[in-house]
Amino acid sequence: MMNKQILDLMTQYNESVLASAKRVNELNMKTAERLAKLNTEVFNQCTEAATAYFKAISKVSDVTELTKTQAEFGKEAGEKFMANAREYAEVANAVRDEMTAISEEVVSVATANAEKAGEILKDAA
Repeated sequence: MMNKQILDLMTQYNESVLASAKRVNELNMKTAERLAKLNTEVFNQCTEAATAYFKAISKVSDVTELTKTQAEFGKEAGEKFMANAREYAEVANAVRDEMTAISEEVVSVATANAEKAGEILKDAA
């Protein structure tokens, strides 16, 4: 009887670990897809900005206009950079939160099973 109870606890724990591993794998896939999408968007923004910048500076006629154009593009690029950085941070925070939840669930199941195993062994003694 005791051996079956211990085996059942081990089976339950293993199922929990496998379910958690599956969730981690799914999280990794979703994260990779989201990061690839963000990277593509950033690359496209950079390409578009560079094209617009070179078009704009090719039309300037003096240093003052060049400086003004560079400042405008620099400000816009800085704003886009910050927006992109926030998006990457959101992805990282979401991954951290999900991994924390998964880890806490595994620890919770392991703790509960260890306590049950202790009770089973105590009762058997």
